[in-house]
Amino acid sequence: MEINFKASEVLTDCRVACRELEDAEANQNERLIRIRWFTCLVLLRSVGHIIDKVDKKNYIKYKSEFDSFYKRKKQEIIFKDFIDKERNMILKEYKDYIINEESEKVESFHVIINDDGDRLDIGGGNTLIYKDDDLVTRYFKKGGGFDEYNLLHEIVSDAIKWWENYINELKIKINN
Repeated sequence: MEINFKASEVLTDCRVACRELEDAEANQNERLIRIRWFTCLVLLRSVGHIIDKVDKKNYIKYKSEFDSFYKRKKQEIIFKDFIDKERNMILKEYKDYIINEESEKVESFHVIINDDGDRLDIGGGNTLIYKDDDLVTRYFKKGGGFDEYNLLHEIVSDAIKWWENYINELKIKINN
């Protein structure tokens, strides 16, 4: 049986927003970074709602599979501590934990050119290659409980992959 989930359409839109977030990071456009970050988080959370409220109704025969799978998956850390928590902060408090060197939430990143003159130390053992005398790339990262900082689009990409795996696992379960 061919299964077409509406949630896959939301993921496609999220991939587009993620690419736009990556471009905004590369261009260091702080306002667009924040807007695309919020867009990605709302779309990521929407995937679960669409699976539960739309796709489940389209495959009502498999309601128990949808329910048991969703109950188990929403306990996973990426959902609980990222997708759901971040979306709630945006929608309920309009807050984020985006870190950059101008933010109040910055953890003192001191930029130093090393002895070779070609690298910048941004703290925490992270190193950037200094490629252009006129441009220093700034990294916008996720704080708020994340042990390891990542570029924002990388975190969104991981969440997209998590949802893709979720949907594929659910399709396999329905087809068996």
